[in-house]
Amino acid sequence: MPRDKPANQPTDFPEGNPWLASTYLQYIHGLDGELREVCLRWVQVCRFAFQLPAGCEFFEGRLASLGIDRLGLPDENVLELLEAIAGSGVRLSGTVWKLRVARPWCALLEPTSGDEPVLPTHWLEGLELHGKPHSLWIGRRALKHPLCPSPCDELQEAAPGASKEIDWSAYEPHPAGWKLRDTFGWPNFMETSA
Repeated sequence: MPRDKPANQPTDFPEGNPWLASTYLQYIHGLDGELREVCLRWVQVCRFAFQLPAGCEFFEGRLASLGIDRLGLPDENVLELLEAIAGSGVRLSGTVWKLRVARPWCALLEPTSGDEPVLPTHWLEGLELHGKPHSLWIGRRALKHPLCPSPCDELQEAAPGASKEIDWSAYEPHPAGWKLRDTFGWPNFMETSA
């Protein structure tokens, strides 16, 4: 016998998709000042959904640190991009996809409407993607300011990029970072954005 849903849980979702019904901004609605900023910065730590557009399977189910605040942008630009990610999304440069965090911990890649702000072309440099037991993607700037836990949390300050946790022979270089060898594909926009 199916369990009853709580009375406050929505039952009708736009286009049958529960993720279209909410945004991360709704979860932090009413917060002001420093608390709002902290919550916006934490929108970067998320897990990509398991059903993503064709060609983006590389991200499916991965724990991520988006690393927008590692890209060297002015703080106000960082906060604007994070607010967009937490709201209607940001377009991935040179693609028809936008990145949006719909709920805490749930990142989606969806078709763009064309009016979203655009992520900088070097956004992959700040990105960390994690999966057990390795990080599947380590952006060039992720090493200096890791947000997600292991394997980047024990980097030696004297030798950035040298870690007891990371076996660099298991990674193949990319201009924006490193990809774990033998990991299924990577989207075409990763090739063009470097």
